[in-house]
Amino acid sequence: MEVAEFLADSGAGRVVVVELLDDIARDMEPISRALMLKRIKNKPIEIFLEHKVTRIEDGFVEVSDKDGSAFTIEVELVAVAVGLKPEASMAEALGEAGFRYAVIGDAASVGKAVDAVRSAFDAVISF
Repeated sequence: MEVAEFLADSGAGRVVVVELLDDIARDMEPISRALMLKRIKNKPIEIFLEHKVTRIEDGFVEVSDKDGSAFTIEVELVAVAVGLKPEASMAEALGEAGFRYAVIGDAASVGKAVDAVRSAFDAVISF
């Protein structure tokens, strides 16, 4: 949603968000989410809830609803955000190479920047 808001603010024209779930930005902090929803209300952002992208081609995106009805949307740019999950694959390689390491931030657990800073602090003082 932050990317959609940025594009709308930058004069990109029509901005379309396709959301598989029944609501947008459900994982945002509640106050930030409420402020963002208020800000985007009058911006050129069209939101399709309970829809999914089924195909991306040059110049268009095909979208379908939960009943399988499909339609296309003409596009110039596609930004994809498909959720977050921790990624710590480098940690195993570091351990095998004999390095001391700590998995911090989103590599350990997806969270906010303040959580990443705290996990880094904790890792440093534990070494």
